[in-house]
Amino acid sequence: MHSLPDLDFGSVAARSATDTDSEKESAAFHLLTPQVSHHHHDDQLDDIEDLSHAIDDIEQNHARASYRAVKVGVKKAPKRFGASSSSSTSPLSAASASEDFFTPGKAAIFSKVAGCSHNVSDSEYMNGLLASHGYTITPDPASADLWLLNSCTVKNPSEQTFVNDIVRAHELGKKVVLAGCVPQGQPRGGKGPGRDWSNLSVVGVQQIDQIVYVVEETLKGHSVRLLDNKRVEGTKKKAGGASLALPKIRKNPLVEIIPINTGCLNQCTYCKTKHARGELGSYPPDEIVARVRQVIDEGVVEIWLTSEDTGTYGRDIGSSLPELLWRIVDELPTHVMLRVGMTNPPYILEHLAEMARIFGHPQVYSFLHVPIQAASDRVLEDMRRQYTQADFRHVVDFLRANVPGGGVNIATDIICGFPTESDDDFLDTLDLVRHYKFPSLHISQFYPRPGTPAARLPLLPSNVVKQRSRAMTQVFESYQPYAEFVGTRHKVLVTDVASDKRHFVAHNKLYYQVLVPMVEEYMGKMLEVEIVSATKFSMVGQVIRVVDTSAAQVGVAPVRRLESVAVAAEPGMTVDGGALEKPVDGTEIPPHDSPRSSVATSSTAESPATVSSSRDLSTPTQRPTNTAPNSNDGAGDDGDGDFNNNRDRLPSTFNSSADNTPIVTPRERQIARFGLVAGIAAFGVALMDDRLAVSLPAFAIGLGSLFVSIRTMSVPVAKFKSELEDGAEERRRKWQTEVMERRAKSD
Repeated sequence: MHSLPDLDFGSVAARSATDTDSEKESAAFHLLTPQVSHHHHDDQLDDIEDLSHAIDDIEQNHARASYRAVKVGVKKAPKRFGASSSSSTSPLSAASASEDFFTPGKAAIFSKVAGCSHNVSDSEYMNGLLASHGYTITPDPASADLWLLNSCTVKNPSEQTFVNDIVRAHELGKKVVLAGCVPQGQPRGGKGPGRDWSNLSVVGVQQIDQIVYVVEETLKGHSVRLLDNKRVEGTKKKAGGASLALPKIRKNPLVEIIPINTGCLNQCTYCKTKHARGELGSYPPDEIVARVRQVIDEGVVEIWLTSEDTGTYGRDIGSSLPELLWRIVDELPTHVMLRVGMTNPPYILEHLAEMARIFGHPQVYSFLHVPIQAASDRVLEDMRRQYTQADFRHVVDFLRANVPGGGVNIATDIICGFPTESDDDFLDTLDLVRHYKFPSLHISQFYPRPGTPAARLPLLPSNVVKQRSRAMTQVFESYQPYAEFVGTRHKVLVTDVASDKRHFVAHNKLYYQVLVPMVEEYMGKMLEVEIVSATKFSMVGQVIRVVDTSAAQVGVAPVRRLESVAVAAEPGMTVDGGALEKPVDGTEIPPHDSPRSSVATSSTAESPATVSSSRDLSTPTQRPTNTAPNSNDGAGDDGDGDFNNNRDRLPSTFNSSADNTPIVTPRERQIARFGLVAGIAAFGVALMDDRLAVSLPAFAIGLGSLFVSIRTMSVPVAKFKSELEDGAEERRRKWQTEVMERRAKSD
């Protein structure tokens, strides 16, 4: 399942898809050499998970990676477009100008990436490998010998920018290597300038560790295509991807992006990412934790966990996101912060209580990107999103109420103009945004992506889509999310340079952006600041002091895993910054590394924790939380029509029929299996025996056996589907009633 994957949530403006292609092109940034600085304009982000910023003096001290060539078919690339020579070599420097001579590691590479933070991490790895083999990574496309273009397939404009770059590279006579989701999902491209990739080199999303080999062969005039998925050694199970221990040139030396898994469990009807990233593949927890230790030793102060959907982590390897997070936070020193990437509602519902405690940890930003896309259950069903608007509301309400130390900052995405979206559907989405007043909101018009089911639907008129996009933007611009914080104090971590070149960029515990004076000693440090002003997208802080991180943290007191604890406080127990001061029964609180178990929430899920009246200045003032129904009764299949084999992927609501019994009982399975075997055997007898007296009865027995087998399996599944449809219709009616009541009250 993929959505428009995490905006620079400190400073992101709501983006309407009416932006020009040139603005979108500026959102894709170049990975640079250590000597050149490049600053990313915060108001020109194209993707909600594109959180990277540039920092001067990127270090290039990487260990030389071991390189293993792979056997792959290569062929001579023909002359393309405006290439100035029929020679098979690139326009290299004099040292390698001979057509028959090539010196590895003596070329300059121009690297460009667009899209989500997963793509950014892939490019950082590829640039690190190339630099470790002697190649120069240059920000100047004109002086480069080869262009490495890493693409994003989420939107049409980003793909068109990618195509335009290919055309431009050929016009300049440059060698080209394609990477990312666009060529992975469509390896041969299509028709038209820049779209025929059949003779271009392509490195797949899971083959980035082979980039040196691909570049070398391309510079020699060959085209190489590596698109296979990696497998867990000794199995057919998909792996997370290339090793996390590879060398890397970070765009920001203080921020490490770690992909924890790749691929999706779902297949949204409008999204092509599944075509490229494929099924879910999770990295082993040990490999991720080892990478965390490594980057902390290298001086990183902020770690982002990224994937197409972090909430699905571990479902293919018997683990889970909370289990991984507890292992990671155990490794974090007090000066390092952790940010959890985007997750979709279906895959976090069962972990809400535990995630609330994790977000209360002092080294974890209280921030989560949870896409809603539309607040109409009918549209969500057409999108095949596998949740209801009530599920989304429950996630937001629960985390806002139960994360210690000020709640949680929820960012979300909206798609305006999905083909089946009615005026009433859109009004429901507007109501949801007005209700929650999200500080970070990514607004996009619907783009029909070729090869997706939604692309075959009749499109809404373009003027209607634009009107809805403008209306959503107006609602977003109507509220000021940060005004209430003026005069409060916060601890913030400084990691970046602002686009005005006069401020550093910092973030507080809620991952709100705070601009501070550009004083060299502040970079990478924790500061205590007082908010002196606020805009729509950020706050300005006056520095009070540099915080000693050996004794204090950004947020609140350490959070510990408990054997069993109610989320809301009970009489005799207070909650101050997330640490339980006095258990009701007087027992000791288990240590942080005690065995994890489920958190009791059944009787307390709707009540916020009682907070001590003494407010720590390090903790932001808690935002008022609007109440909304905390219903968590979503239902639906997981998109492939298999209601039984995929039950383990879905929230608990999907796992059984309405009376809590299995969809297909063991006895029914046994009957179906026997019928299938008997049918096959009878057909075998009928085919092998020429005697009519034997073959006809055998054939009849075979048909009867198969009929029994199919009917035994299909009846309970059909019943379950009917129950799901009835449940969805009931929820739609309930939600429509709620909307009408809210509108009546507002009128």
